[in-house]
Amino acid sequence: MTLKDLSIYPQLALPPCSYRVELRKGKYFVYDENRTKWLMLTPEEWVRQHYVHYLIHFRGYPKHALANEVELPNSIRKGRCDTVIFGSKGKACAIVEYKAATLILNNTMWQQLLSYNLYYKVKLLCLSNGLKQVVCLLNNNEHNYQFLTEIPSYNELKQISN
Repeated sequence: MTLKDLSIYPQLALPPCSYRVELRKGKYFVYDENRTKWLMLTPEEWVRQHYVHYLIHFRGYPKHALANEVELPNSIRKGRCDTVIFGSKGKACAIVEYKAATLILNNTMWQQLLSYNLYYKVKLLCLSNGLKQVVCLLNNNEHNYQFLTEIPSYNELKQISN
């Protein structure tokens, strides 16, 4: 598979990543190293694969701290968190929501992410389309927040989450 074959997927504002892609019956599939399975390569999955690669190789996140497509309990809301990041004690400390690069990040998407946090109550939320990201540090005790320019490294996130 060549990059020319994948030209339908836009170049993102993230470091390039290596991936295994196969064409099956006219559709692209990508091998997800974290979930150890083949997935249909949707525009959102394209962003997820790049962002997870960025987290692991450029921000120091261990693979085992990242869980993709985490189902929410039915009592909260139907849906799945795109990526939940866990700290050293196994407690969720961040949620990342991905959107296709062709979509403009908006308030509805942010509200979706906030609704996921009703269950997890993490301190860091991130919304990314691979071109832009919105990263927000929440202080639930003081009921305030701070927007960050980038997602913290894993070590920084663990310090924030304690």
